Amino acid sequence: MFLQVELVLDQRERPAVPESALSVEGDVQRVLIVQGNEAAWANIQVGQQSDGLVEVLAGLDLGTQIIVSNLHRVDAGTAVTATPRPDRTAAAEPPTGADG
Repeated sequence: MFLQVELVLDQRERPAVPESALSVEGDVQRVLIVQGNEAAWANIQVGQQSDGLVEVLAGLDLGTQIIVSNLHRVDAGTAVTATPRPDRTAAAEPPTGADG
């Protein structure tokens, strides 16, 4: 017999950011966010890490747009345009044509 158990000791609902978007300098953790049409640094307090995401305990409001790509080309004050991520949950529709 085989038994698999998942034990959840604590469950929280907090915002999380991709680990790759996090910049760490000494004791300061920060992310680039979009303010208006420019990039700006936001200092955050981080919690647990899981599956490539970092829990944000303080410093970000829900809905804040985070810059997650081309970080090497962006700094505070850089003009940016938000581009929505592709919907990863949508199932691909099968192709239709003369055969199907």
